[in-house]
Amino acid sequence: MKSALEETGNLIKLFMHHIGDSEVPDEYYLWSCVSMIAACAGDRVWTQKFRTARIFPNMYIILIGASGAGKGQAIKTSLRLIERVPGVNRYVGKTTGPHLARYLSKKERRVLYLVNPELSADVGAGDVARAFMKTMTKLWEGEDYGDIHEGTVSAGHVVVKSPCLNWIAGSTLDWLMHSVTPDEVHGGAFARISVIHAERDYEKRLPEITYPPDVDEVAEHLVARLHEITTLRGQFQKTAQAIERERYWYMQRPKPDSPQMEATWSREHDMLLKFAMVASLADNSSLVIDKHHIAAGQKLAADASRNLPRVMQAAKITPDNEMAYKIADLIKRHGRITHSHLLRTTGATADQVRSAINTLLQGRQIMRSTTETGRGGTLYAWRGVRKVEVEEEQK
Repeated sequence: MKSALEETGNLIKLFMHHIGDSEVPDEYYLWSCVSMIAACAGDRVWTQKFRTARIFPNMYIILIGASGAGKGQAIKTSLRLIERVPGVNRYVGKTTGPHLARYLSKKERRVLYLVNPELSADVGAGDVARAFMKTMTKLWEGEDYGDIHEGTVSAGHVVVKSPCLNWIAGSTLDWLMHSVTPDEVHGGAFARISVIHAERDYEKRLPEITYPPDVDEVAEHLVARLHEITTLRGQFQKTAQAIERERYWYMQRPKPDSPQMEATWSREHDMLLKFAMVASLADNSSLVIDKHHIAAGQKLAADASRNLPRVMQAAKITPDNEMAYKIADLIKRHGRITHSHLLRTTGATADQVRSAINTLLQGRQIMRSTTETGRGGTLYAWRGVRKVEVEEEQK
């Protein structure tokens, strides 16, 4: 049997090979790997869109999913590799906006890989979390604003000179809403963040992770390649085919489908270029972006924003409509669900469930019919389940 190293030299493919077969969603591992490569590159490599502005491969990524879904495991797997790579300044754990600015103000720390395996536990909630997110939004631009001045009562006045921040965090959707405000979700902050949501497949049950026989060999190779990335310096060049594909995508991409997505749409080109650089680094150290790197950037940029509407919806939840959102999510995930099952699953009172159901029916998000058992039970279905749609028409 051939080693994976004989089949491919692509860093991402090798990383996904060496993790073995587990219950953790592949999406979490993939984006942890993307973040790891970007962290190794820092601001030492770049591409150019405007004559005076460089775009670095740094990025912000939040892995979202249920507690225990594997977000932390994916992050820890990439950290175990990057801990062995000299030259990557890591910060894992709790911080605040003022503390982060003060930390980055040290010359040797201005390029940082910030890791928050559990966001709410590491940055808190309320005003403290909001201050953290505002600092993160400001730091995203890096050298575009030159020296960044930060002044607070607790931290005093500090200056961060041309920071380059890579950030990966994990959170459940509910806890994320404790750490960010609706304004940040619908405004510019989340236009800078890749929101990756995944769900565990509960039919896939593996008591033990099955690793490939060449796992150690591949891990050593990954560490060596990551170290090589930290030594690279310079500007990426694009092939003629890459430029052609980038221009075609830019001119043909559809307009944003809602005002809430306008900020994300405006930054999508920058995100594509960031991901294209990572895709190129995963292939080799030539600092050349080819057309298939642009294609990979397109896909990653689309995946990065695909789940943002889910977060935007969660940001609209208030105590008055929380139960309606919870029930809507249950029905959507199951396709069809009985009234009695809703009562058991949500733990809500009959009046609370009835009120939420009426809201969803009026909004034409769900349909109602009787169960097929003939016992007179009530069945709810997410619109688009054809069989129930027919049943409703026949009533």
